[in-house]
Amino acid sequence: MTLAHGTDRLESARLVLRRVAPDDLPFFTRLHALPEVAQHLYPGGRPRSPEETAAWLQYTLASYEQLALGYLAVVRKEDGALIGRCGLMDLVVESAAPEHGVRRGWFGREQAPAGVALTFGVAPVWWRVNC
Repeated sequence: MTLAHGTDRLESARLVLRRVAPDDLPFFTRLHALPEVAQHLYPGGRPRSPEETAAWLQYTLASYEQLALGYLAVVRKEDGALIGRCGLMDLVVESAAPEHGVRRGWFGREQAPAGVALTFGVAPVWWRVNC
């Protein structure tokens, strides 16, 4: 997930989603070092070092240009506080089983047929994307 070129943010009543910026590094260094956060972000749940977080941030910044994909910073509109991140990176569908809502015939298409919803899980949170 990222923003289209020329778009600098997405806004809801309470939140602003924007591209991650170099100045966000101190926040993400603290966030990625928390065991209760790392357990849901990384295989093995190991907190990340400041150097690993800096590498993640550089990869994220590069991904905007190279992949047109990347995490977005989540900012609370009320006070401008950076509160987290969201988005998709390197999304891979690992199952084509009908019970998982994906059919083999849909692979390679730019868009799923109308009314189809893809459901996938990340950590303990489930997301639903309506196509």
